[in-house]
Amino acid sequence: MRTSSTNIILLAIAISNLVYMAYHIMDWMKKAYENTKTCVLPDSYAYVLFNWIYNVLQDDARRCDAFMGLAMASIRTCVLKFPVRSRTAASVSFGWKNCLIALLFSSIFSLAYLLAQQIVLVDYTEFEECYEQFPNETFFEVYTTMPSTLAELNGFLYFKLYMVLNAIFSKIIPAVLFPILTILLIVELRKIEESRNRMFSNSNQNKNSATTKFVIFNTIAYVISAFPTGMFYLIYSFFSEWCLDV
Repeated sequence: MRTSSTNIILLAIAISNLVYMAYHIMDWMKKAYENTKTCVLPDSYAYVLFNWIYNVLQDDARRCDAFMGLAMASIRTCVLKFPVRSRTAASVSFGWKNCLIALLFSSIFSLAYLLAQQIVLVDYTEFEECYEQFPNETFFEVYTTMPSTLAELNGFLYFKLYMVLNAIFSKIIPAVLFPILTILLIVELRKIEESRNRMFSNSNQNKNSATTKFVIFNTIAYVISAFPTGMFYLIYSFFSEWCLDV
């Protein structure tokens, strides 16, 4: 069985994880650099803007990771169940199409997340420790991100709607579909184990086995991490005051 489509999806998942983790590395480097300085100014507007946009990219990458994991599990199951029709599902173009669909669908939620926030000037703060370095400037602008006007309309209706839809489509549905697809995959593997040993070489068998193990591991990890998060998002959307009190 050709696994070109799953290889493309695996590459896309790796890129998504790199995008998600890169911010934490950059943030750690920034804090390590600031610890060496006696004068640490508040973040500039440009950095707050970069941070805001990158948070949206992080949100998109994390969601794409889940969607592409579902796509890979679906392809793996379909190829095993319908080996005669596996050429299309195993093609490189099919893998790219699945990645593009996952990215576009995920970006809809990320755009909604982007519109729910805005950058505001919250204060002018004096930093006495920076007087020697900036003798002509005693007050510096402090910027941060806050809920946008759109998000605050009608008692944060927009933000609550985003939280509910994001929880359902990004957390709960994938967490439910992953185990179902994995069970179907295991059933198909047991059904065709003998015929697969006759049809394919050992190298392909090992490669396919590695892909299957990755799907199973991804399922366990995602269900453990995403399902509780999705339930919390739902609870917070309807009972935000109670969650804050707790």
